[in-house]
Amino acid sequence: IRSFVIATDQPVPAGTLELETLAQEVYGIESQVQLDAQSISHWTQDQTATKARVEQSERELADVVEKKQQAQADKDAGLAELDRMGVASKEDEVELQVKEEELRRSTELVSDVAHRLERERLALVELERKVANHESKLQSLEARKNELGLRQAKLNGELELLKTEEAQLDATRREVLERVELARQMSMELTARRGEEEASLSKIREAFAENEVQ
Repeated sequence: IRSFVIATDQPVPAGTLELETLAQEVYGIESQVQLDAQSISHWTQDQTATKARVEQSERELADVVEKKQQAQADKDAGLAELDRMGVASKEDEVELQVKEEELRRSTELVSDVAHRLERERLALVELERKVANHESKLQSLEARKNELGLRQAKLNGELELLKTEEAQLDATRREVLERVELARQMSMELTARRGEEEASLSKIREAFAENEVQ
């Protein structure tokens, strides 16, 4: 009987503990997946916005480069006209100064836009790197989650089998106990009946002996 108790009680706690550990790990993975998914969503939005800014800066850069080229052409044309005329009037000098100022401003604007575009491109590359890394991490977490899910299913099946075996062993144990109890009762009844029979036999012998004496 004791062997039945040991056989049914030992495996179950270990399997249950492992299931609890797996459940905790799965919960942790699901929480991390949710956080990473939120991060990816946020970075993807930033990525989209940054791409839009890069495209805008590229268009702006092309525009200011065109203006710079036009300012340079206007300045060169003005200088050529002055060289052809040989002498410059006050108005010509002022106009030339205006063209030089426009060229200077255009050059500064081209530099500013180019630097801003470079910063935006670097930020876009960094965002793309973060998104790629976290997407790879998410794939690994999902693979680990699936692996744990398979282990959970396997352990659940093993535990169900152990419970079935435990129920069968409990039924066998109860049957054995019932048989032992029945045998004990039968033994007690036999002992009592034997005592009664011996007492009856003793009385018969006493009566027989009395009859012989008479």
